[in-house]
Amino acid sequence: MQLIGNKLLLNKPTLVSIEEITSEEEKATAIANIKAAWESLEVFAIGTEVINFAIGSKVLISKETRDNIKTVEINGVPKLLISENEVLIKWS
Repeated sequence: MQLIGNKLLLNKPTLVSIEEITSEEEKATAIANIKAAWESLEVFAIGTEVINFAIGSKVLISKETRDNIKTVEINGVPKLLISENEVLIKWS
């Protein structure tokens, strides 16, 4: 597989369903974990023109980007496809 241009593939967080949790404390912890997962997405693959990111970089994207993101499956695993300029913060 070769990703063309300024695109990034990000690992999609695996999230727990909050509806199944009965304890308010566990629910609060699950919500905090969900927020943390979306605030530090790991770069899975980079396009041929990407120079500011590497595989394994951690990034933050906006809620608007997240709401409109394209999801693709690579070997049966969902990945998030964005343009390099949609990244707000590079953590590492």
